[in-house]
Amino acid sequence: MFCSNCGAKLKDHAKFCDECAYPVKGTEKLKGIGKPESITGLWLNYVAMHSHFRFYLREKNGAVLFSYKYLKTGCGFVEQEDLPVDFAYMQELREFIKENDYVHLTDRDPSKRKIFVADLPSCHLELKWADYKPLLIRSVHLPPNGDKLKEFFISIAENIQQNV
Repeated sequence: MFCSNCGAKLKDHAKFCDECAYPVKGTEKLKGIGKPESITGLWLNYVAMHSHFRFYLREKNGAVLFSYKYLKTGCGFVEQEDLPVDFAYMQELREFIKENDYVHLTDRDPSKRKIFVADLPSCHLELKWADYKPLLIRSVHLPPNGDKLKEFFISIAENIQQNV
């Protein structure tokens, strides 16, 4: 059997792909994790040979704050920290997380990790809730539909840059 997200070969009875952490269809859902509707923040950091970006959208003290750092064509790296944005972005992020089932992704078993190779990409995705422990996913791949998530964050950053 192969992963429906990245195509990697799956181990027998696997609940998640060892390469991209995507859940295998028909497996039990994890328990003790908050619901997508109650997520208070998402942090995405990706580093690869020719790509590096970091985005963080979170709720804090009744406001939605956005931080970013990414390479913009013709401008080099653009970066801002904790800019207030419209609450609608958090709602849109929650819908995206729900549609892509991010709350059921899992980190690979640290005891079975491959030896670190400097040239391999590194992706860290962290989901946060007010009343639950954060869920941190580490992988060499972006999460499911990670390119669309990156585009969503870049669109927020570009809206901010246009309004400055």
